[in-house]
Amino acid sequence: MLVLKKLLKVFIALLIAAVIGFTAIFVLPWALIGLGILLSPNPAKPEIAFNGVVFRRGDKVMQIKNNYDLQFVRDNGETDVGVFNGDIGQIIAVDKFNKSLDI
Repeated sequence: MLVLKKLLKVFIALLIAAVIGFTAIFVLPWALIGLGILLSPNPAKPEIAFNGVVFRRGDKVMQIKNNYDLQFVRDNGETDVGVFNGDIGQIIAVDKFNKSLDI
């Protein structure tokens, strides 16, 4: 079923690109998400909403503002300081009680 859903999303994207145009690829998915057609809730993945945007474990996120003081731990256990515009990460934990995400 999961493979079928992914294939359907790819088919929809290709169909939109062919029929409507390239810009629709960036607009229509957000409309489908808003209608609940894409990215419908998955009980197996915890989620939390911030400012109307729902974040789930496993979502990819991108830093959009430099934070030179933020300390983080790399996958290999090393610690480092500084997260910069364009850095990409993945949500690994959702804490609904503290309203926070681990990336």
